[in-house]
Amino acid sequence: MPEKLSGNSALIEEMLRSASALHAEKKDKTKLRLRLCVACRHEYAQSELLRLTFDYKSKSIRLKGESPQDRLLCGRSAYLCPKLSCVDQCLKGNRLKIALEGRKPKNSGTKRQVAWPLESQLIHTMRSKCTEILETCQNTHSKEDS
Repeated sequence: MPEKLSGNSALIEEMLRSASALHAEKKDKTKLRLRLCVACRHEYAQSELLRLTFDYKSKSIRLKGESPQDRLLCGRSAYLCPKLSCVDQCLKGNRLKIALEGRKPKNSGTKRQVAWPLESQLIHTMRSKCTEILETCQNTHSKEDS
């Protein structure tokens, strides 16, 4: 009988170890907050993306990092890759507008009204934060590069 208990205790010990390993793995995943780019629909860490927020107090769209008060922004947010192609794609289509408007709130009869197109200063700031450089045409390479 004592052998059965030791076998059960070993099984319980193994279950506890695997549970603690799962807990540690889950804890690591929660530290890395993944968000979806509105334009390309790829997941990235939240810290790598540009965050646009529809501020419900001022009824304007703000880019996180424009001013020190941006940490206090409250409202609906959308995330974009810091790639020029993604910024241009979301400005051409209406994905960003739809993401910022969201669904109709339950207690209200209307959706959030997002001013569209975006202000030129905001577009310029978004493009300046992009890390991807697009070439204007194929003829920009010198002959030495070939």
